[in-house]
Amino acid sequence: KDQRMHERIQSALFVSSLFYSGLSMNFVFSCRKAIPSLKKEPCSNGLLTSKKGIFMYKMYGDEFTELVNRNFTDNFGTQENSIEKNGFFSCKADIIKSETYNVLHFRSTFQTELEVNNFKDFNHTSFHFQLRGHSDANISGFKHALPLHQGDYNIMNCVDPISNFKFPKQLDYAYICVGINPMHLIVLLEHCGMDWKNLTDNIQFKRPFALLEKPRQFNMDIKAILDTIVNPSIADSLKRCFLKSKVDELILLTLDDTQKAQNVRSNEILSKRDIASLYDLKHFLDAHYLESFTLSYLAKQVCLNEFKLKKGFKLLFNYTVFGYIHRLRMLHGMNLLKQRELRVTEIAALLGYFSDASFSRAFKRYFGCKPTD
Repeated sequence: KDQRMHERIQSALFVSSLFYSGLSMNFVFSCRKAIPSLKKEPCSNGLLTSKKGIFMYKMYGDEFTELVNRNFTDNFGTQENSIEKNGFFSCKADIIKSETYNVLHFRSTFQTELEVNNFKDFNHTSFHFQLRGHSDANISGFKHALPLHQGDYNIMNCVDPISNFKFPKQLDYAYICVGINPMHLIVLLEHCGMDWKNLTDNIQFKRPFALLEKPRQFNMDIKAILDTIVNPSIADSLKRCFLKSKVDELILLTLDDTQKAQNVRSNEILSKRDIASLYDLKHFLDAHYLESFTLSYLAKQVCLNEFKLKKGFKLLFNYTVFGYIHRLRMLHGMNLLKQRELRVTEIAALLGYFSDASFSRAFKRYFGCKPTD
């Protein structure tokens, strides 16, 4: 009896396992049909993954290198690269190369987030300028992430860098990176005196660094040089010498601006709390620049007196408070004009102008052209 009972139990368990196995296979099959985008595939360029419900396009270093190939070369030259993935992103890179510097002018439209992994680059000191949009970078040799937002710049010394970049979803991204041959930068700085010896030592001994603890807003003089470098209106026979002089000018102007930023830290006018409050104000204005404020209202919001607010904001960000608001409005107006969805009259009203004429005058003073050009 015990033997027969044991055989019956074994048969029942076997049949039961077949039944539930069949249910499980049918369930998995139906899920795969219902959610094909979550099907597991080998990791490769262009893999669309899901991370906390957010879809992104993943690219690996070799493909990104083809887009932004900007090595130093003995022969001066320019090139244009582009890559497009329908429904995901469209990128364009204009590159200038020489023996002492290279310039990458990178523009893109990101319909979804783009993540670039394992991008291997060469040793260089790079000057980064975020014209529009924002991005994030993690670079080997640096302890923290290196984000940049619209109008920010920073200077980094990269040694055998391996980088991961993240470009959030955004429709108008533009960025300029000027890479400098370390030996050229050392020679240039040696002519500037002992004030820059620490910087030259860090470059010469291949120490990775970001010159600014926090990115700083670049001023109009720097912006003008950048515009000249990427759009030089000069004869081709003179372009090589002209651009080299402009890149050197950009280096010196930018370093001068960083020195001003570093002097702020030791300035008795601002405490650490004051500086934190001013950054809070900047972030607030980044989101609310279309609204109207008085200086006294803004000072109360960040618990500063008006003197510290005006003086500190100018020292930290190179703009007066209302000059910064004006800048954000002008950039927003330019973006709206590019979209061609609103008339000039509507854009003028949105930016707080009572007439097309006053908006047109302000626009021309800022960009050098009329809204209708």
